[in-house]
Amino acid sequence: MGRRAVRKPSRILKTRKGLQKMKHFYSTRQVAGILGIKPDLLQKAIWTNRVIPPIKSPSGNYLWIIDNIESAAWALHRYDQFKAWQEEFVDLPNIVCRKDEGQQ
Repeated sequence: MGRRAVRKPSRILKTRKGLQKMKHFYSTRQVAGILGIKPDLLQKAIWTNRVIPPIKSPSGNYLWIIDNIESAAWALHRYDQFKAWQEEFVDLPNIVCRKDEGQQ
């Protein structure tokens, strides 16, 4: 008898319509690095309800997506750091930022 393969957690989420979308997740430490703050400060902001907590993995870790990071950046007044990171590392050509919507 062969050993059963251990299944790793998938990065695919089911949407309401039953379709599957691929998402890229970031850890709390990575998000804190993106925003230029300590992970303790980000965790405290979640506990004091300044930041809306993202979904959790089965192990209990937060799974951050770009929308959650942007929301936290607005709440913690770190939007400039987030915008600089997004322009440098993220290839998302069709995103319109809230800050730029009114300046047309």
